[in-house]
Amino acid sequence: MTISDRIKGIIVRGGESIASKEVEGILATHPRVCHAAVVAESDPCHCERVAAFVVLDGGTLEI
Repeated sequence: MTISDRIKGIIVRGGESIASKEVEGILATHPRVCHAAVVAESDPCHCERVAAFVVLDGGTLEI
């Protein structure tokens, strides 16, 4: 299976449109983030929510 691009680039959250590329760009500014991908996830109250998949640059993540 090959994934070449996302189906849609806009996430609709409670009537607000969020560009997934913009969120990915913000996540990419963090010094520990190597790669980030943002997609829409279903939300029963707000239509959709932002789901981010992030690959960190070495080390461990402290929460």
